[in-house]
Amino acid sequence: MFTSAMDQQLQGRRALERDLWFAVERAELYLEYQPQQHRQGGTTGYEALVRWRRPERGIFARGEFMPVAERSGSIAQIDDWVMMEACREAASCDRPFRIAVNVLARAIPQGKPRRTGPQGAARKRAGAVPLGTVNHRRRPD
Repeated sequence: MFTSAMDQQLQGRRALERDLWFAVERAELYLEYQPQQHRQGGTTGYEALVRWRRPERGIFARGEFMPVAERSGSIAQIDDWVMMEACREAASCDRPFRIAVNVLARAIPQGKPRRTGPQGAARKRAGAVPLGTVNHRRRPD
């Protein structure tokens, strides 16, 4: 039996999916950078972590909205934005550093080196950022 609580839950999920489709256009996504360190304590680079600031609901961490993005199909647009923004921000820094960006494994064409494909294009558009680290995440089954 379909209850009003179930209907509210469904409407909430659909609203979240719809809002997520427009999050890039509305500039609601932003990146935070987590330092990656050697065992000796020195910083080797940074991992770009995407966050979503929804005006009416506050900040969502990646783990809260990425499963919705993957189910709804908006993940490709978000991955493209994250890659481009991380490269753009890295290109604007005074000194070079390594940056790790998590993207879906299916976003990386098979057999394509990281100097070409989506990663190479993003680096080129952002100002020829040196080759960094690309981490692949698998889509959950």
